Amino acid sequence: MPHGTPCDAKVIKYMDLMSSPWPRKKGLTPICLEGYCRIFGCDDAFLGGTKEFDECGVCGGDGSTCDVIQGTFTGIPGEGNRTLMIEIPKGAYNIQIWFNYWIMENNFIEMYDKDDVPVIVSHVGSSWVWNTDKSKNPVNFANTYWHYKYIEYLYTTGPISEPAIIKLYQKNALENKGIHYAYSLPKTGADCDSRCNIYCFNGAALDESTCTCQCKEHQTGSYCKCETGYTGKDCTEKKSE
Repeated sequence: MPHGTPCDAKVIKYMDLMSSPWPRKKGLTPICLEGYCRIFGCDDAFLGGTKEFDECGVCGGDGSTCDVIQGTFTGIPGEGNRTLMIEIPKGAYNIQIWFNYWIMENNFIEMYDKDDVPVIVSHVGSSWVWNTDKSKNPVNFANTYWHYKYIEYLYTTGPISEPAIIKLYQKNALENKGIHYAYSLPKTGADCDSRCNIYCFNGAALDESTCTCQCKEHQTGSYCKCETGYTGKDCTEKKSE
């Protein structure tokens, strides 16, 4: 095998070998050197130990500069329905959401802004509206580019300038085998409450000095949800009885 040729290193996880720019890769690269498959680290070196990116994206780091939020969503919306999966706060970065399509077909990852306006959506009413135009993938939202494939993954390096609401849409009534997600939040030296990672619904303004939502008329609660009997983006529409 020629010198410098990429080689097969089975110790490296599949996701780290993919050509797609997954933001949570370890930064390891297997390359043929003097007839051997050598693993180069995120610092492009292999002698003296191989460095990896930590969960915060720091080469050779110890994971102390961020908080990592990760998990597996197993909720089932039901046929023709969608449900909330995760609410990703402002400032999050290295965001990655994925699942195994071959055991989870007819499930679709969607993204909305904090006012429930669709950013990436698969189905509206009776129409499929997913975008297969490669010129619009990635999608620019929250001051970063999101790469996506509805039936498998959604990711961005971030950081995001506003919250991202991630939902799951199911075309058919199927079992959810698990949708995995992970993202990082920077540590500021302050506690979680002072980072003000909350978001406000229905167009309500966020007072970052107090980290509270400034609710409008017919809005209630910490996040300014619509009062009973009202609906609409700004809670001004009365529900029909």
